[in-house]
Amino acid sequence: APAWEAIRYKTVEYEGTFDLKSIYKGEPRPELDEAWNGLIHAGITKIPRAEAAQLVNWTVPIPGDEDHYVVMLDVFHQLHCLNIIRRALYPTRYNMQMWDGAHLRPIDNEHLEHCVDSLRQLVTCHSDISTHYWRWEDWHKKPGSRVYSQTTHTCRKFEKIQEWAVERRLRDFDFFTKVEDPLRPEGGRREGNGVM
Repeated sequence: APAWEAIRYKTVEYEGTFDLKSIYKGEPRPELDEAWNGLIHAGITKIPRAEAAQLVNWTVPIPGDEDHYVVMLDVFHQLHCLNIIRRALYPTRYNMQMWDGAHLRPIDNEHLEHCVDSLRQLVTCHSDISTHYWRWEDWHKKPGSRVYSQTTHTCRKFEKIQEWAVERRLRDFDFFTKVEDPLRPEGGRREGNGVM
């Protein structure tokens, strides 16, 4: 992956309570949308040909800048999917459409199911083994053991990865102009579903 140079780690205490106030949750409001857009804004990035040559899955050169290739770090696709699902919770608030490179099209259940399954694959791939724990609560109206989801994790510093992507952000990309690719295997073809 081209962004390895941006990887740094930090210890994070997840806050999992239902009443947690967070800029990323709650009823739709401009600050909430702004916060989510701020997570995703790096979007599509460009990498030099030498880095593209190292990728397991080949990608295409950028029309007009053939020494660079287009990629998107999966974290931004995952955040895009979470945001789509979040917005689907409030269909009367959000116009559920997405730009496909040529025009706006509605985001349908197929797209939502794609996002849910992508996130399922992410969660099972990473298989976080941090532990939730139980504590006895005498003070509760019904005393008993209660689960706590404040867990400690070692996380990649998202801010560093985002900085890396923003520095390489591809602002304009012509999805419909084919560029001959010196890295593409002769007659080689790998299929993908092309879904974001």
